[in-house]
Amino acid sequence: MKRSGRNQGFAVQTSRLLSKRVGRLLRNIGIALVLVSACASSRGATTVVVDHGASWAGGVSGNQSTVDFFNNSFSNVTVLAGDYSDTSDAGVRAVLASADVLVLCRTTYSGGYDTTDETYYNSSLTIPVICLTSYLSRDTKLGWESGDVASSVVDGNETTVTAAGASVFGVSGTVDWWSGTGEFNAAGSGAAGEGEILALIGGYNLAVGWMAGARSAAGNTFSGNRLLFNIPGSGNTLPDTDEGVQAMIDAVAAYTSLIPRNGSGSSGTGGGATNTLTVVEAESGILGTEFGINTLGGATNITISVTGGGYSPGSDARVATYTITFPGADTYQLYARLYVGVDGYNDDSFFYATSFGSKSATTDADWSMANGLASTGFTVEQEAVTSGGASGTQIWKWVKWDTLFTVNEGSLTQTFQVGGREDGLYLDKFVFGPSDEVLTVENLDSGFLPEPTFSTNTFDGPFGMAVHRFDEVYENINRDGEHPVGLAPFGNGLCGMTFSGGEQGDGTVFTMSLDGSEFSMAAPLSSALSAGHPQGTPIVSGSTFFGTAAAGGANSAGAVLAAQENGRVTLLQSFDALSNDASRNTGGAYPCALMAQSGATLYGAASAGGAHGEGTLFSVSTNGTGFTVLHTFSALDAVHGTNADGAVPYGGPVRSGDILYGTASGGGEHGAGVVYSIASDGSDFTVLYHFQSVDPWMATNSGGAFPCSGLVCSNNVLYGTTLSGGTGGCGTLFAVGIDGSGFTVLHDFAATDPLADTNAGGAAPCAELLLCGNVLYGTASAGGSGAAGSVFSLDITDPVMKTIYEFEPVSGAGTNNYGAYPTAPVVRVGNSLYGSAFGGGPGGAGTIFRLSIPAYASVSGISDGSLMIDFVGAPNSSCVVQATEDLSSLPVVWQDLSTNLTDSSGRWTFYDAAVLSNRFYRAQSL
Repeated sequence: MKRSGRNQGFAVQTSRLLSKRVGRLLRNIGIALVLVSACASSRGATTVVVDHGASWAGGVSGNQSTVDFFNNSFSNVTVLAGDYSDTSDAGVRAVLASADVLVLCRTTYSGGYDTTDETYYNSSLTIPVICLTSYLSRDTKLGWESGDVASSVVDGNETTVTAAGASVFGVSGTVDWWSGTGEFNAAGSGAAGEGEILALIGGYNLAVGWMAGARSAAGNTFSGNRLLFNIPGSGNTLPDTDEGVQAMIDAVAAYTSLIPRNGSGSSGTGGGATNTLTVVEAESGILGTEFGINTLGGATNITISVTGGGYSPGSDARVATYTITFPGADTYQLYARLYVGVDGYNDDSFFYATSFGSKSATTDADWSMANGLASTGFTVEQEAVTSGGASGTQIWKWVKWDTLFTVNEGSLTQTFQVGGREDGLYLDKFVFGPSDEVLTVENLDSGFLPEPTFSTNTFDGPFGMAVHRFDEVYENINRDGEHPVGLAPFGNGLCGMTFSGGEQGDGTVFTMSLDGSEFSMAAPLSSALSAGHPQGTPIVSGSTFFGTAAAGGANSAGAVLAAQENGRVTLLQSFDALSNDASRNTGGAYPCALMAQSGATLYGAASAGGAHGEGTLFSVSTNGTGFTVLHTFSALDAVHGTNADGAVPYGGPVRSGDILYGTASGGGEHGAGVVYSIASDGSDFTVLYHFQSVDPWMATNSGGAFPCSGLVCSNNVLYGTTLSGGTGGCGTLFAVGIDGSGFTVLHDFAATDPLADTNAGGAAPCAELLLCGNVLYGTASAGGSGAAGSVFSLDITDPVMKTIYEFEPVSGAGTNNYGAYPTAPVVRVGNSLYGSAFGGGPGGAGTIFRLSIPAYASVSGISDGSLMIDFVGAPNSSCVVQATEDLSSLPVVWQDLSTNLTDSSGRWTFYDAAVLSNRFYRAQSL
């Protein structure tokens, strides 16, 4: 995501002022709000190209079991099936260039890979190649023999398997990888050269694999991994036992980059996975005479030949009948994959039976009309398929109906019927899914139910104040996510998101219990498939929470997403693609925060894009409709980074009545950011305050600079933080009236030590504040005695900063016990503050932490000179009392005095018998 063409003046000025202090912080913790370019890294699906060749009349449908095998047996794959045998065609070469794995079905014409271009020799292809064949090959064919060789076929029989784990691959004769043009032949010695014989039946080679660089018995050296399977029967069906399918899965996983599913099932005729959906191909039924079978966009489908009106099909010639066996008793929801033709609303309806069983084609009550399909449906893989959608015409899409179908025990086989209505509607397949599941386009395409959620906490938790410590990351991947970006109360626990990590490396959505004993990684995110690198604090509404992702979406410019309580993630809005200079579009890009909600409307900020490339403010409904750009930030002066209205809003807006208030991190009259207000309909945009320019070397000024967080509003006053500026150059906490009057700095964060990065109280706050009564709670992402950030409070009636907790130093590997670098706000639940640390923890991937809200102790003296300290914290919590005689020397050395367990009201009393003239106390949760 190169962001060239952005405000050069702002970028230059920012790099100067952050070079010593904040710059070091950003390098250390990889702070998400600045390193948006990091979103470019993603882990996409494995592309499997299934080449069925030109010589098989069945086309894709003739090899559907092969397509299903890869879709159903492996996770995160995209299967492209078609005739790709003519490698002289530029389009075919483009498909092959996109492939991670090439699968040659038995009918593929090998001449396409026997060209003068060495790139397309089978021996020269650098990607793994898998050949599926039921007969030995001669002449120019891959995987079949034109003569009658049925007598040479040996059906699979596990009792004759002579190699461990092998089964049901069957063909007599010897096999080899032909050394001339990449074909198989029957003339070899039967040896595999440097390949591995994976399965044997009756002494014959039935599955053979070669790793890249290995040679066949004929001396051919392969540029990529090669697999040969000889499958019984026609070659278009897979092994008919679970053992046979598992053997194939194991071999494919070993020789390609595919990742087997946990508990993989089969797409064969026997066994099968328990988490499959009930998929019905439209052409597989008994079709009335007015239905025809077609191929459109690679999908074999049916359509009615003549349009007919009314409220029922009208005749049996217009009815298609299917016999379906369901996996178990349940209540099922009906989905269909369909294509609306060029005539739009004149091509967008059909009939389906109101219940199972054979229906009268002329009885209206037996049929429901699916109409208005031109303006509904879903196409994006991670979208949840509901009864809505807005995918338009002339595209394959999924639609859903509210009608439920009940299947009872003892009656798992049912008759289902559909009827034709308009001749421009094409039906590809129907899917019946459990009614209590939220299914995405990806689920319906693959035929699999959503993966179950799982609980994880590799590092023992809760551990002291860290109620969850995220797993260590290997090659950007872990189980529960890396770098948490915000929390919100959700049900009886919390919900949140991580910026990276997870199974795809692009972040996760999670829920957890308050005590950390239950943590569920609800959904992994992927920039390539849906949305990745989420930002900001979630907004919760009932059983759904909403957020933004700075990467992915349909156009790789970010998205607004919704996560359900059951873990399903839906894209509500994909931001438009950026222009060729990677900076401009119509609606904004790389959204960083959703901060406001009013009824069914969400308000947020996009940090880039828009007409001038400096970001936008937007609104969108909670169902994904009505996306509106409320404000587009103006272009910056190329030298000074200034403008009239600010730029690059990282923090989202806060709503008070019909007015939104927020900050833009750059731009303004002095190039240091602004505070703004805007009506919720996009009118009356007003800059309330322009932050002052900063000293280019010390990053100091009189009021703070570069606000990267949202605001809180109370009694007509706005409160916020700046990342830099102030007297210490490390940020400020400020207040300003909603009319722009009375700007006041409530706290200047102290300068940090130039070598150790430490200070008293923290530095570089970049998260919005939490206001409880008269007390503001917040986080500083850097500084403190451990140079790893802090949690603080400030009473607005007596604005003196108090440090609640300073995070301990991290090791050279970025690890510690409880977390480091809090870049997100804290939330209050009961008498505790919960927050997320972007880094640190034993895995270096961040933590979720809990701190007791300080009820600052009442201290009373006793006649003998000792002290009695009365304290109120979190109920039934363990706290350690610490003391120090010196707060001026950094780092502050705290001495443990006592461990106390609070009562049900959170109260405890501590007696200190030491007689000292000067002593400071604090309590820390365990």
